[in-house]
Amino acid sequence: MHVTVHYFGVLAEGKHLDFEEVEVAAGTTLRALYERAFPPERLPPPPPVLFVQDEDYVAGETPVRDGAVIAFIPPLGGG
Repeated sequence: MHVTVHYFGVLAEGKHLDFEEVEVAAGTTLRALYERAFPPERLPPPPPVLFVQDEDYVAGETPVRDGAVIAFIPPLGGG
């Protein structure tokens, strides 16, 4: 399956890109895709995120849909 993944904030900075095209196996969850992009053993660990698939906020256990547009949105700071 083929999806487009968008990164924001510190995630985009860490990946040095705003989005990428990714191939994933059928049955892959959004959380698994996030952990593949940002392995938990990395230092520093990736922040908790909101999962978005095709403009809808969804749970991390949601299966990735073929052709989906996915976004991982980290906590945002500001002032």
